[in-house]
Amino acid sequence: MKFPKFHILVLIILGNNLFALAQDDTISQSEYTPPPLFESNELLEVFIAFDMSAVIRDIEDDRKNHDALFSHLDVNGDTIHLQTLIRTRGNFRRNPDNCDFPPLRIDFSGAAVENTLFEKQEKLKLVTHCNTKKKYYEKYLLKEYMTYRLYNLISEKSYRVRLLRVTYIDLSGRLEPIEKYGFFLETAGKMAARNGCEEVDIENVKQKDIQSDAMVKLSMFQFMIGNTDWSVPGLHNVELIRSAPYLPPIAVPYDFDWCGLVNTNYAYPAPNLEIQSVRERLYRGICRTNQEYIETIEFFKEKEQEIYSFWNNFTYLEEKERKYIVKYIEQFYFILNNPRLTDSEIYSKCRTE
Repeated sequence: MKFPKFHILVLIILGNNLFALAQDDTISQSEYTPPPLFESNELLEVFIAFDMSAVIRDIEDDRKNHDALFSHLDVNGDTIHLQTLIRTRGNFRRNPDNCDFPPLRIDFSGAAVENTLFEKQEKLKLVTHCNTKKKYYEKYLLKEYMTYRLYNLISEKSYRVRLLRVTYIDLSGRLEPIEKYGFFLETAGKMAARNGCEEVDIENVKQKDIQSDAMVKLSMFQFMIGNTDWSVPGLHNVELIRSAPYLPPIAVPYDFDWCGLVNTNYAYPAPNLEIQSVRERLYRGICRTNQEYIETIEFFKEKEQEIYSFWNNFTYLEEKERKYIVKYIEQFYFILNNPRLTDSEIYSKCRTE
């Protein structure tokens, strides 16, 4: 369902008046109660109108919130306008030397979100396309989005994501609208609550302190996607949750743009790892018992065909790209099905921490 293109012109012409419009009771609001935002994998088309230049330039540590009008269509075709706040976020991708379009955070907490798709949503991370001029950066984004969903197949204790087709509209009218893919990332708090858990902040935590089955599966998943850009002791690209104070925490991974499966042109392995490329797999889990390895490997073997179908059916990526990804994952399963390679690439590479 396409958002009428003339709305872009209306958004630019009305400018800041839209922020008053967003609170006007006369706007058509559907009585239909939509499902939670992250319960659907359907592409969501959205429009975000804001002072694009001001926001993109506001990347320092003291950056602020900016007004933004967030619009989307509900299931009945009605246009929903939400007055929100927007700001840049992130670290590597916020640096203009790396990305000309930084990641964003959309704050819905002051918007009239009742009975909309964004009900009970507050501050959401929006993963953006990074580079506006180079189209292949959208492939990176789509592959990272699917990597989050891939981990959903491995564990319910994982972040959910929602794919978007975003039109960014500059309210000053100086910049042309930008239409790109993006995706929303579930908040850590809602991910934890959905799993009957809460976020925890534990100092000096190590892999051996994490719930064993979940930790082995996470380590094997990172090996499958060729990701070495994570650390439990450093709490780097992992979130800790647990269901009770007396139980060990569970590590939940995020940020996959430096993994071999996504294979961005800016990703490189840490020099101390002694691998030449992010496409080169390196197992980063701690050493486990043979039984733990056997159970985890069998779990992943049972998922093999489901994982291939998962990628082959994602038509937002062209077929050539999907085949390339499936081939990379086939190499992982070749290791799992070869005892000699399993020993040399996993058992012998495990860490003592």
